[in-house]
Amino acid sequence: YGPDSWKATVARNNLAATEFQLGHAEAAADLFRDVLRAATRLPEREGFAARVRSNLATVLFGLERYREAGVLLRDSVAECERVFGPDHPETIQSVANLARVLAVEGDRSTAAELTRRCLAHYEARLPPTHPRLTELREFLDDLEPC
Repeated sequence: YGPDSWKATVARNNLAATEFQLGHAEAAADLFRDVLRAATRLPEREGFAARVRSNLATVLFGLERYREAGVLLRDSVAECERVFGPDHPETIQSVANLARVLAVEGDRSTAAELTRRCLAHYEARLPPTHPRLTELREFLDDLEPC
């Protein structure tokens, strides 16, 4: 298929995710960067690059490279909103990830605003006891002053 084919790119993306799950964050980051380069050359697969950016940002967050993660997530959110719409699960997940980065960087008010957006999305779609709702509520409580 060739190294930059869709199938090879997806296979490298899966390998990157596996490396991350195995605790090999640096190797995963390198692979996700390679996948992102290939994904940006696959315009017929709109939205895939946004997913890869979000995955790479997750790895970088774990490596405490918050600034780079934030840049990737802002791009991911913008692409997801353009391709999928503002209420698509991919968009909301990227928004939630961006909120976490912003909180660590000290922009707690924007992080809280983004978290409220995610919470409203999930409250309209998930049962009240869903773990994702609990997680977001706890995160929001930590962000907002008493």
